[in-house]
Amino acid sequence: MAFANEGGDLRFEVDAAKPQVRRHAERPVAAENAMLKNTTTDEIIKTNRLELSVEEKTGDQIIRFTGFPNDIPPDGDYQLQIGDDRLQFFVLAGDINRDRKVDTMDFNILSGNFGVVAASHSNGDLNYDGTVDSKDLNIFQSQNGKSLPTPATQPSSQPS
Repeated sequence: MAFANEGGDLRFEVDAAKPQVRRHAERPVAAENAMLKNTTTDEIIKTNRLELSVEEKTGDQIIRFTGFPNDIPPDGDYQLQIGDDRLQFFVLAGDINRDRKVDTMDFNILSGNFGVVAASHSNGDLNYDGTVDSKDLNIFQSQNGKSLPTPATQPSSQPS
């Protein structure tokens, strides 16, 4: 699931090899023209923690979170501004169905796909290694019961 942006063409993708933002634009924007803010903590994330590249096949600009452990930002709400485009999204480890809480619904998805190879986040691959296994169950168990409050101005959601 991705959140609609407030201008331009950005989308947050959790089912890529690692979480990333895709930006469809005619001209790529340099990292120094990007700003990532954790709106939960009010922290501005340094751009050296982001990797910007261009996907050759589509020409889309890809923004990855390579400066974080396992290339995944900590749990929280975020706002990414790149050029004139702005996107709000959230990260919550263990939240497979992207409803801002880790609960039985997420466990049902994970357990129903346990052992699946070539899996994605929406199948329960929480550590992004391609397999739904005990490592993913451990992430779920450590996060079970956690949630993120709905932001005051939550963007509408759309599938990615």
